[in-house]
Amino acid sequence: MAYLRSAQGQAFGEEGFRLIMLFASQAAVAIEKARLFTSARNRADDQQALIDTLSDLSGELELPKVLNAVLNRAIKLLGVTGGELATYDQNKKELRIAASLNLGVDSTGTRMRLGEGAMGYVAQTHEPLIIPNYQEWTGRSSNYTQSTVRSVMAAPLLIGNRLVGAIAGVHSDPTRTLGTEDLRLLQLFASQAAIAIENARLYEAAQQQFEALVLNNPVAITNVDLEFNIISANPAFEDLFGYTEKEVIGKKLDEMVTTPELRAEATRHTAIGKSGQVSRGMGRRRRKDGVLIDVEHFTIPVLVAGEKVGIMALYHDVGELPDARRAAETANKTKSQFPQKLSH
Repeated sequence: MAYLRSAQGQAFGEEGFRLIMLFASQAAVAIEKARLFTSARNRADDQQALIDTLSDLSGELELPKVLNAVLNRAIKLLGVTGGELATYDQNKKELRIAASLNLGVDSTGTRMRLGEGAMGYVAQTHEPLIIPNYQEWTGRSSNYTQSTVRSVMAAPLLIGNRLVGAIAGVHSDPTRTLGTEDLRLLQLFASQAAIAIENARLYEAAQQQFEALVLNNPVAITNVDLEFNIISANPAFEDLFGYTEKEVIGKKLDEMVTTPELRAEATRHTAIGKSGQVSRGMGRRRRKDGVLIDVEHFTIPVLVAGEKVGIMALYHDVGELPDARRAAETANKTKSQFPQKLSH
């Protein structure tokens, strides 16, 4: 609205009114353009902040760290005082709060039914939600009736139609009104955060599967870092070399399983593994009791997101093979001599 006042004793004439109306229409266009420009710029800033946030999250694969990072970034991005993030347990059909920040009480570990509270509601409906006054909302959870939570917005974490979890942002200031723009930004964030969480979950599941495979493998396996310090050793390694895992962790692999005379051959293979290539060979290695054993060995580089992080060394006891070969050679020799003895 514009307000104009004429000089004393002068009234607006028809031409004056025409000019005023012309000015008003042009001013309205300019104001609307400025509003649209500001809105577009704010959206661009939000998008850039979202891109920067998700770029940082994509480099993290440990699930607990990802969950906390997602919540912290969401709270910062949305400008709210606190929030919660829950993951969905498909088997139990319930949510488990995995991260909580600035709610007066740490609810991490709390389980919620679908439909319970704001996050339970959006998890059940797959639709986002704004609650201007949470304490007056009939669907509020009994876990938060005494908290400082005032206004709440929540969104489901979805990959397609599959539920991954839910996220909520809360504000304790009664003068702050969460609006559609806040919810829009939360939804943008939630869709990408769901992917980051799922990637971390898949990575964790693959890690657990791999660890189980190593643990139960009959082949002796040890993991070493890029300085060749032992990080872990499976039970088959303990059986083959006579060391407990506790005894070897932090020790140099080749120093533990070779003699000075054999070390050059062993270090050559571990160096190949460090370079990013697979190495295979046959050689002798030393047990804890000093006995030398014949092994087939492999060194395999360990890569995470294309980056070398360590080496796996595998050892297969082939000590029985030379004995079997010698026994076979002796049997063949005896067999060839047998006709000669008969001819005499």
